[in-house]
Amino acid sequence: MKRDLDAIRAILQALEDQGDVRGINAKHVEGYDADVVNYNAALLIEAGFVHGSVSRTIGKSSPAPVHARQMTWNGHELHDAIRSPEIFQKVKDAFAATGSWSFAALLSVAQGIIAKLATKAAGLE
Repeated sequence: MKRDLDAIRAILQALEDQGDVRGINAKHVEGYDADVVNYNAALLIEAGFVHGSVSRTIGKSSPAPVHARQMTWNGHELHDAIRSPEIFQKVKDAFAATGSWSFAALLSVAQGIIAKLATKAAGLE
């Protein structure tokens, strides 16, 4: 299974929308198959963007069920960087041109776009 940037953004948004530490699972993320949500939420937990737990089941071939409790500081940074649909699309277009991406590059590119837009909006360009 591959990382899905759209699913990652949807998971982070669902966590923010939940608004408390009860957290979310696959049923809280609309428009995505449970396996896609579980896989990408597990990656967010593993990368330190989300606090949560993964229910590992021996012999199960699909991604294990995940319970994501809340975003970490870095999770909020990531979500804030890709919250805007326009910025998110620019980031996705940039990565489509390269054929690959990483979380570090995602943050760097998104923050670069945000800085450029903020500089322009402040009349500093």
